Amino acid sequence: MTKGIANPHDAFFKSIFGNLEISRQFFHAYLPQPLAQQLDLERLQAEKGSFVDERLHERHSDLLFRTVLKSGKSAWLYLLFEHQSTPEPDMPFRLLRYLVRIWEQHREQYPGEHPLPFIAPVVLYHGQLPWVTPRFFSETLDIRADLGIRPTEMEYILVDLSAIPDQLLRERLELEIALSLFRHIRDENLLESFTRILPLLVELRQRKTGLEYIETILRYVYYIRSNDEWDE
Repeated sequence: MTKGIANPHDAFFKSIFGNLEISRQFFHAYLPQPLAQQLDLERLQAEKGSFVDERLHERHSDLLFRTVLKSGKSAWLYLLFEHQSTPEPDMPFRLLRYLVRIWEQHREQYPGEHPLPFIAPVVLYHGQLPWVTPRFFSETLDIRADLGIRPTEMEYILVDLSAIPDQLLRERLELEIALSLFRHIRDENLLESFTRILPLLVELRQRKTGLEYIETILRYVYYIRSNDEWDE
């Protein structure tokens, strides 16, 4: 049986984080607190487009959000979802390329504007192995000596779901259910993990958009797991 969807991870990611309220909850909970406290997440907006290399769409999905700092200055949040089950050692280099593309697009829209807007890159990883690759671009350079000049730098924020336990907090139920599925979707015994969220799905059914959300969850499980598991 052909299930007929090219990239279910991408579809689920964009369906979940395309909801601005869920994205606000995610950034409030998982960004470093000094940054989260300075952002006006009530003014969060999703931008159109993707900045990922065409050949890497099977590995990465991305969303760009625009907001402002409490100082009034613009700030962007670039959320990159790593689909693969193992860490990506080339992530700092790839992220740097994606950020440059965002700034290039901004320059085309606002030529000559200075300074460039602040972008906080966030990597969401749901592989089974811990993320042990560099988080700083300078750590990927083949030099460690002090040459009297700062190396090119870029740090990203890592949300490694393999290192974060399930919370299933009812005040952000939709987000926590989605993150729990991301954590466990490759588990050998997914049914054991899925059973824990079933009572929450019953609760979610009572909410205004609950049934639509449940359908999105079940579609993701259906496309990722085998037919035998789905029947069970």
